[in-house]
Amino acid sequence: MQELEAQGRVGASAAEVFSIVADVESWPQILRSVESIRLLTGRPVGNGVRLSEARIIFGELRRHEMEIVEFQAPRRLRLRVDDPDINFQLDHIVDAVSGMGTQLTLMFRTRLTSLAERAAHPFLRPALFPVVQRELERDVADLLGAVREQR
Repeated sequence: MQELEAQGRVGASAAEVFSIVADVESWPQILRSVESIRLLTGRPVGNGVRLSEARIIFGELRRHEMEIVEFQAPRRLRLRVDDPDINFQLDHIVDAVSGMGTQLTLMFRTRLTSLAERAAHPFLRPALFPVVQRELERDVADLLGAVREQR
């Protein structure tokens, strides 16, 4: 398993930050590389909800089906993606920092589930991981920017 993370802080409560993170249907208006989000299962957003995300990566529009596998307001939203190209989890972790607002951490973890994925991983890593790191950093900045605008 390989991990990448990005984080940032904002002068807002954990509940305010989590409300932006958990509003997945608004991600196309918040996250600059997300073109669309479509809920595949009903509301409310929580454990077991499936969604389809269209995001521009490597200069092309890519669609991923995701499932919310952990929803703990106002602390954590974890998505799992089972994709033919790459399987991964994406954590959105919200931590109140005493006297300093709230820290948002995005953590990307690959899940190598097949022999083919394990064999290809060393070759894909140099191309894929820098792009994913930039996406994580942009997403943190965009989400925290939305929190600041809401205040």
